Amino acid sequence: MRIAICEDDREERSLLRSYIEDYCRRNSYTVELTEYADAEALLSDFAPGAFGLLLLDIYLPGLSGLAAARRIRAQDPDCLLVFITVSMDHALDGYGVRAASYVVKPLTRDKLDHALYACRKELDKASRTLQVPAVGGEVAIPLAELRYIEVRDKTTLFHMANNTVQSRIPLDEVEERLGGPPFLRCHRSFIVNMSYVEDAQAQDFILRDGGKVPIRKSGGKDARMAFARYLSGHHLLEV
Repeated sequence: MRIAICEDDREERSLLRSYIEDYCRRNSYTVELTEYADAEALLSDFAPGAFGLLLLDIYLPGLSGLAAARRIRAQDPDCLLVFITVSMDHALDGYGVRAASYVVKPLTRDKLDHALYACRKELDKASRTLQVPAVGGEVAIPLAELRYIEVRDKTTLFHMANNTVQSRIPLDEVEERLGGPPFLRCHRSFIVNMSYVEDAQAQDFILRDGGKVPIRKSGGKDARMAFARYLSGHHLLEV
Protein backbone atom coordinates (compact mmCIF):
# COMPACT_ATOMS: atom_id res chain seq x y z
CA MET A 1 0.00 0.00 0.00
CA ARG A 2 1.16 3.54 -0.74
CA ILE A 3 0.86 5.82 2.29
CA ALA A 4 1.24 9.61 2.25
CA ILE A 5 2.14 11.82 5.22
CA CYS A 6 1.23 15.50 4.99
CA GLU A 7 2.68 17.40 7.96
CA ASP A 8 4.43 20.78 7.86
CA ASP A 9 6.65 20.18 10.92
CA ARG A 10 9.76 18.28 9.81
CA GLU A 11 10.40 16.61 13.18
CA GLU A 12 6.81 15.44 13.54
CA ARG A 13 6.80 14.24 9.94
CA SER A 14 9.91 12.18 10.68
CA LEU A 15 8.32 10.84 13.86
CA LEU A 16 5.17 9.82 11.98
CA ARG A 17 7.27 8.01 9.42
CA SER A 18 9.21 6.07 12.03
CA TYR A 19 6.04 5.05 13.90
CA ILE A 20 4.32 3.93 10.68
CA GLU A 21 7.35 1.95 9.53
CA ASP A 22 7.59 0.30 12.93
CA TYR A 23 3.89 -0.64 12.96
CA CYS A 24 4.07 -2.07 9.43
CA ARG A 25 7.23 -4.01 10.24
CA ARG A 26 5.61 -5.54 13.33
CA ASN A 27 2.52 -6.52 11.32
CA SER A 28 4.33 -7.69 8.15
CA TYR A 29 2.83 -4.98 5.94
CA THR A 30 4.71 -3.85 2.86
CA VAL A 31 4.19 -0.12 2.30
CA GLU A 32 5.65 2.76 0.33
CA LEU A 33 5.77 6.08 2.19
CA THR A 34 5.71 9.54 0.61
CA GLU A 35 6.07 12.77 2.61
CA TYR A 36 4.62 16.24 1.95
CA ALA A 37 5.13 19.49 3.86
CA ASP A 38 1.94 21.19 2.60
CA ALA A 39 -1.42 20.36 1.07
CA GLU A 40 -0.68 22.01 -2.27
CA ALA A 41 2.25 19.64 -2.91
CA LEU A 42 0.10 16.67 -1.96
CA LEU A 43 -2.74 17.68 -4.26
CA SER A 44 -0.36 18.24 -7.17
CA ASP A 45 0.64 14.56 -6.95
CA PHE A 46 -2.77 13.18 -6.06
CA ALA A 47 -4.88 11.05 -8.39
CA PRO A 48 -7.59 8.46 -7.65
CA GLY A 49 -5.93 5.34 -6.35
CA ALA A 50 -2.57 7.05 -5.81
CA PHE A 51 -2.61 6.36 -2.06
CA GLY A 52 -4.42 3.81 0.04
CA LEU A 53 -3.91 5.76 3.26
CA LEU A 54 -3.25 9.43 3.94
CA LEU A 55 -2.18 10.89 7.31
CA LEU A 56 -3.06 14.56 7.12
CA ASP A 57 -2.40 17.38 9.57
CA ILE A 58 -5.56 19.48 9.92
CA TYR A 59 -3.66 22.71 10.66
CA LEU A 60 -1.40 23.29 7.66
CA PRO A 61 -0.03 26.59 6.31
CA GLY A 62 -1.96 27.77 3.27
CA LEU A 63 -4.62 25.25 2.31
CA SER A 64 -5.88 23.47 5.43
CA GLY A 65 -5.88 19.73 5.84
CA LEU A 66 -9.68 19.66 5.92
CA ALA A 67 -9.95 21.60 2.67
CA ALA A 68 -7.46 19.23 1.06
CA ALA A 69 -9.38 16.22 2.41
CA ARG A 70 -12.60 17.46 0.80
CA ARG A 71 -10.88 17.73 -2.58
CA ILE A 72 -9.34 14.29 -2.18
CA ARG A 73 -12.62 12.71 -1.14
CA ALA A 74 -14.37 14.22 -4.18
CA GLN A 75 -11.87 12.37 -6.40
CA ASP A 76 -11.32 9.19 -4.43
CA PRO A 77 -14.00 7.57 -2.25
CA ASP A 78 -11.69 4.79 -1.06
CA CYS A 79 -8.55 6.50 0.25
CA LEU A 80 -8.36 6.12 4.03
CA LEU A 81 -7.96 9.44 5.85
CA VAL A 82 -6.35 9.77 9.28
CA PHE A 83 -6.22 13.30 10.66
CA ILE A 84 -3.36 14.59 12.80
CA THR A 85 -4.58 17.40 15.06
CA VAL A 86 -3.97 19.33 18.26
CA SER A 87 -7.64 19.08 19.27
CA MET A 88 -10.89 17.34 18.35
CA ASP A 89 -12.66 20.62 17.50
CA HIS A 90 -13.04 19.53 13.86
CA ALA A 91 -14.32 16.02 14.56
CA LEU A 92 -17.68 16.68 12.87
CA ASP A 93 -15.92 18.05 9.80
CA GLY A 94 -13.83 14.89 9.69
CA TYR A 95 -17.02 12.85 9.79
CA GLY A 96 -18.12 14.64 6.62
CA VAL A 97 -15.11 13.29 4.70
CA ARG A 98 -15.32 9.86 6.39
CA ALA A 99 -12.12 10.07 8.40
CA ALA A 100 -11.03 6.61 9.52
CA SER A 101 -9.33 7.86 12.69
CA TYR A 102 -7.63 10.78 14.48
CA VAL A 103 -4.28 11.20 16.16
CA VAL A 104 -4.17 14.00 18.73
CA LYS A 105 -0.78 15.59 19.35
CA PRO A 106 1.64 15.13 21.04
CA LEU A 107 2.47 12.14 18.86
CA THR A 108 3.16 8.80 20.53
CA ARG A 109 3.69 5.29 19.20
CA ASP A 110 0.55 4.05 20.98
CA LYS A 111 -1.61 6.73 19.35
CA LEU A 112 -0.30 5.84 15.89
CA ASP A 113 -0.79 2.14 16.58
CA HIS A 114 -4.41 2.80 17.56
CA ALA A 115 -5.08 4.85 14.41
CA LEU A 116 -3.48 2.31 12.09
CA TYR A 117 -5.32 -0.53 13.82
CA ALA A 118 -8.55 1.21 12.81
CA CYS A 119 -7.35 0.81 9.20
CA ARG A 120 -6.30 -2.80 9.60
CA LYS A 121 -8.87 -4.28 7.20
CA GLU A 122 -7.57 -2.17 4.32
CA LEU A 123 -3.96 -2.76 5.33
CA ASP A 124 -4.63 -6.51 5.42
CA LYS A 125 -6.19 -6.40 1.98
CA ALA A 126 -3.32 -4.36 0.61
CA SER A 127 -0.82 -6.94 1.82
CA ARG A 128 -2.62 -9.92 0.24
CA THR A 129 -1.13 -11.55 -2.83
CA LEU A 130 -2.24 -14.23 -5.27
CA GLN A 131 0.39 -16.78 -6.24
CA VAL A 132 0.03 -17.89 -9.85
CA PRO A 133 2.19 -20.04 -12.12
CA ALA A 134 3.86 -18.04 -14.88
CA VAL A 135 6.79 -18.31 -17.26
CA GLY A 136 9.89 -18.57 -15.12
CA GLY A 137 8.09 -19.69 -11.96
CA GLU A 138 5.49 -18.55 -9.43
CA VAL A 139 4.52 -14.87 -9.37
CA ALA A 140 2.97 -13.09 -6.36
CA ILE A 141 0.34 -10.63 -7.59
CA PRO A 142 -0.60 -7.87 -5.09
CA LEU A 143 -4.40 -7.96 -4.98
CA ALA A 144 -4.61 -4.27 -4.10
CA GLU A 145 -3.01 -3.47 -7.49
CA LEU A 146 -4.99 -5.98 -9.55
CA ARG A 147 -7.60 -4.17 -11.67
CA TYR A 148 -9.11 -6.96 -13.73
CA ILE A 149 -8.42 -10.43 -15.09
CA GLU A 150 -9.29 -11.79 -18.49
CA VAL A 151 -8.86 -14.99 -20.47
CA ARG A 152 -7.58 -14.54 -24.01
CA ASP A 153 -6.52 -17.42 -26.30
CA LYS A 154 -6.44 -19.81 -23.32
CA THR A 155 -4.09 -17.47 -21.43
CA THR A 156 -5.19 -15.78 -18.19
CA LEU A 157 -4.03 -12.15 -18.04
CA PHE A 158 -3.75 -10.34 -14.71
CA HIS A 159 -3.91 -6.60 -15.44
CA MET A 160 -2.35 -4.09 -13.06
CA ALA A 161 -1.63 -0.40 -13.60
CA ASN A 162 1.87 -0.86 -15.01
CA ASN A 163 2.16 -4.57 -15.55
CA THR A 164 0.33 -7.61 -16.93
CA VAL A 165 1.11 -11.14 -15.76
CA GLN A 166 0.35 -14.07 -18.04
CA SER A 167 -0.58 -17.48 -16.67
CA ARG A 168 -2.28 -20.72 -17.69
CA ILE A 169 -4.26 -20.96 -14.47
CA PRO A 170 -8.00 -21.50 -15.19
CA LEU A 171 -10.26 -18.53 -14.46
CA ASP A 172 -12.60 -20.74 -12.41
CA GLU A 173 -9.71 -21.52 -10.06
CA VAL A 174 -8.74 -17.84 -9.86
CA GLU A 175 -12.33 -16.90 -8.97
CA GLU A 176 -12.43 -19.49 -6.20
CA ARG A 177 -9.10 -18.40 -4.74
CA LEU A 178 -10.03 -14.70 -4.77
CA GLY A 179 -12.99 -15.49 -2.55
CA GLY A 180 -15.49 -12.83 -3.60
CA PRO A 181 -15.62 -9.02 -3.12
CA PRO A 182 -14.03 -6.82 -4.17
CA PHE A 183 -13.56 -9.27 -7.06
CA LEU A 184 -16.59 -10.06 -9.24
CA ARG A 185 -16.94 -12.58 -12.08
CA CYS A 186 -18.84 -10.27 -14.40
CA HIS A 187 -18.35 -12.23 -17.63
CA ARG A 188 -17.37 -15.75 -18.66
CA SER A 189 -13.89 -14.45 -19.50
CA PHE A 190 -13.50 -11.56 -17.02
CA ILE A 191 -13.16 -10.86 -13.31
CA VAL A 192 -13.15 -7.20 -12.22
CA ASN A 193 -11.85 -5.57 -9.04
CA MET A 194 -14.87 -3.48 -8.04
CA SER A 195 -12.72 -1.07 -6.03
CA TYR A 196 -11.38 0.23 -9.37
CA VAL A 197 -14.80 0.60 -11.02
CA GLU A 198 -16.01 4.15 -11.66
CA ASP A 199 -19.39 3.34 -13.22
CA ALA A 200 -21.57 0.41 -14.27
CA GLN A 201 -23.17 0.78 -17.71
CA ALA A 202 -25.43 -1.54 -19.64
CA GLN A 203 -22.64 -3.55 -21.25
CA ASP A 204 -19.45 -2.57 -19.42
CA PHE A 205 -17.90 -1.64 -16.11
CA ILE A 206 -15.99 1.63 -16.58
CA LEU A 207 -12.70 1.73 -14.68
CA ARG A 208 -11.23 4.86 -13.13
CA ASP A 209 -8.50 4.97 -15.78
CA GLY A 210 -11.13 4.90 -18.54
CA GLY A 211 -10.75 1.22 -19.37
CA LYS A 212 -13.74 -1.07 -19.87
CA VAL A 213 -14.52 -4.56 -18.58
CA PRO A 214 -17.48 -6.27 -20.29
CA ILE A 215 -20.56 -7.42 -18.39
CA ARG A 216 -22.21 -10.65 -19.47
CA LYS A 217 -25.49 -10.27 -21.33
CA SER A 218 -27.22 -13.08 -19.47
CA GLY A 219 -27.19 -12.14 -15.80
CA GLY A 220 -25.83 -8.66 -16.42
CA LYS A 221 -28.41 -7.16 -14.09
CA ASP A 222 -27.16 -9.39 -11.27
CA ALA A 223 -23.58 -8.22 -11.88
CA ARG A 224 -24.59 -4.57 -11.73
CA MET A 225 -26.62 -5.20 -8.57
CA ALA A 226 -23.61 -6.95 -6.99
CA PHE A 227 -21.54 -3.85 -7.72
CA ALA A 228 -24.22 -1.60 -6.20
CA ARG A 229 -24.28 -3.74 -3.04
CA TYR A 230 -20.50 -3.66 -2.80
CA LEU A 231 -20.39 0.11 -3.27
CA SER A 232 -23.10 0.71 -0.66
CA GLY A 233 -21.64 -1.65 1.91
CA HIS A 234 -18.06 -0.45 1.36
CA HIS A 235 -18.98 3.18 1.95
CA LEU A 236 -21.13 2.38 4.97
CA LEU A 237 -18.15 0.65 6.59
CA GLU A 238 -16.04 3.78 6.11
CA VAL A 239 -18.49 6.18 7.74
